[in-house]
This record gives sequence, structure tokens and C-alpha cells, in this order.
Amino acid sequence: MLKQLLFAMAVGCLVTTPAFAGAFGIEMGTPLSQLKDPDLMNGSGPVKTYYVTAPQPNSEFERYVVTLTTQTGVCSVVGFGRLYDNDRYGNAVRPPYERLKSVLTTKYGPPVSDQYALLPDALWNKDSDFAASIYRKERVVAVGWRLDERPGNMNSVTMMISSNADDTTSVTIAYGFKNYDKCNQIAEQSDNSGL
Repeated sequence: MLKQLLFAMAVGCLVTTPAFAGAFGIEMGTPLSQLKDPDLMNGSGPVKTYYVTAPQPNSEFERYVVTLTTQTGVCSVVGFGRLYDNDRYGNAVRPPYERLKSVLTTKYGPPVSDQYALLPDALWNKDSDFAASIYRKERVVAVGWRLDERPGNMNSVTMMISSNADDTTSVTIAYGFKNYDKCNQIAEQSDNSGL
């Protein structure tokens, strides 16, 4: 799960929404005390991640994770999609991925990044290896929008097809708010203070 979260945040880009619309109803800067049902996922430093109940959930997603600090409040939100078991070919996950991509493109405009690539030296390169190749990081199916120039508190959105096994797939979406860089600075300062 943490690998998916980190991968989602590292894939190229993240996206911006209008000021009134947060990610799954969660707004930038929301303090921990205002989040519904927070359950600590990772909290070894000043930047913490929590499972939360989203105020405006989407039926494709089963779990929601926020990243925050006490200084910034929420700086990112990740939605982890339902698992599609026995999906070696990716036939179950591709329709919802494409539907969500269309919705996001209508909302944010053309993406700045749209990857659908199998690495040239991939060992898992057959049609029946779709899930396995994603699981083994030999295939990338991801799309991203950068909205830092637009009004509102959202900076970026990245959506990808993820896998946690050779035959299981899901959709993951990560929203980065405009205070995300501040969260990273706080994490780096904490890491460097021990040197």
C-alpha cells in the first residue's frame, strides 16, 4: 500500500480543481481534527499519512489516504481503487480507468502526461501478463494533469493502473495540493536535523 502511495506521488504530475472542490471532498489544509475517522498509517516523522473516510467518495475507490503535517494540514489525497481479482489481461480495470480519464479530461482539459508503455526489455510482455507487468514495474499506464497555474488549491492529479499481484489490478488516483511542496520541505528538514 505504501509503495503504491509513493509511486502515485512520484509518477510525473499531479492536478488542480476549482477552489470550492477538493479531492473526494477533502480540502487543502484541512487539520487532522476535522478529518472523519482518521487512522494512522505512517507517522514516524512530522509528515503523517492517515486512512480517512472521504466526505464525497467515488464508487470506484475503496480507501482514501491523506498526507499532512500539523503546520500545513492536508497536502495530498490518494484514492485506492477496488481490486479486480483474476484480471491478468487487464480487461476489468481498463474500462473504469478510461471512464475516469475521460471525466478528468473533461474537468481539467488535456493531460500533460499520458503513458501507456511496456518497457522494451520487459519479461512480462504477453497480453496475459498485463497485471504481472504492472506489478513488476515493467508496464506503466498513467495519466497526469498539472494545474498549478489555475485558480484553486489543487496543484496536480495523477491516475494510474496499479497491481499488487500477478493477476490483480486497481485504479489509483493522487491529488496534490498547492501546499505539497511545503510538506516535502518539512520532511526534509526533519530528516536533515539528525545529521
